[in-house]
Amino acid sequence: MGARMMCEFLLRQAETKTSAGWIFEASMHPVFHRGGSFKATKLGGSTTITTDIAQKSCKFFSKVLELGRLLRKESISSSIDPNIIGVYCRPRHCNFCSVDSFAITTSATTNKPVLVLFEMTVSTTHPVKAHRLASIWAEIPAELKKTPPILLFVVPADAANTFSRQTIGSSGSNTPNFDEWE
Repeated sequence: MGARMMCEFLLRQAETKTSAGWIFEASMHPVFHRGGSFKATKLGGSTTITTDIAQKSCKFFSKVLELGRLLRKESISSSIDPNIIGVYCRPRHCNFCSVDSFAITTSATTNKPVLVLFEMTVSTTHPVKAHRLASIWAEIPAELKKTPPILLFVVPADAANTFSRQTIGSSGSNTPNFDEWE
């Protein structure tokens, strides 16, 4: 039985919906890892965002605190390593905070690097924990903070038309302005 059929089967029963989400996420990582040009449509509009990921390019990390070392040109630099642009980055474990993976691409409008966060879900509602996003944002090099990041929800094709904009909970004064995030 393929991953898609397994997900569909598990989604029909309340007790197994979480398992369907794990299988969906596990089946999507290899898609991004293979690389390509991925298009996403902004919810509520016709704006299309394209994310380019290099072929078979993937970096793994275990903790949020490792992100700075992974992304920076030098250990204390405010600049990103240019070699990380287009690389698919994902945690070694599936219980990472708030997002399932990310990539840094070049913005088509500003030509500056932009952080693209991926959250994979089979649920129609998936609120995002602001304090978890803030912990990721704290580790990102300053150069990357010049352009608001993009948070993309990756959902099964049959759920794309019914998926709506998700909320980002409040987290206090030390967090970025999530209203600017796409």
